[in-house]
Amino acid sequence: LDVYGVAPEARPEAWLERVVAEDRAAAAAQWRDNLSDGADPEFAFEFRIDHPVRGRRQMRCVGRCEFDPAGRLRLAFGVDMDVTTQRVAAAQVRQLSERLDLAAAASG
Repeated sequence: LDVYGVAPEARPEAWLERVVAEDRAAAAAQWRDNLSDGADPEFAFEFRIDHPVRGRRQMRCVGRCEFDPAGRLRLAFGVDMDVTTQRVAAAQVRQLSERLDLAAAASG
């Protein structure tokens, strides 16, 4: 749970308290829906957190659920990744590309 800035002995849902207010309801609903009986077995979603040391971070949660033959949740596993650096880099590439397009258009 360090990626969220939560102590290892914290209760499992403690990560949700780090999710920014604007994203919290959607992240909670997505997580709950992923674990619902008969849900799509694969899931991926993103949200922002306020890490107590690292500040605002963009997180990506990717995983899979296994259900029994009756469609009840048997097992859920996955990984939570801090994708802040990738999102910032992608935004910078978009900005540079836009500037290059403008420069090319201006030069005729």
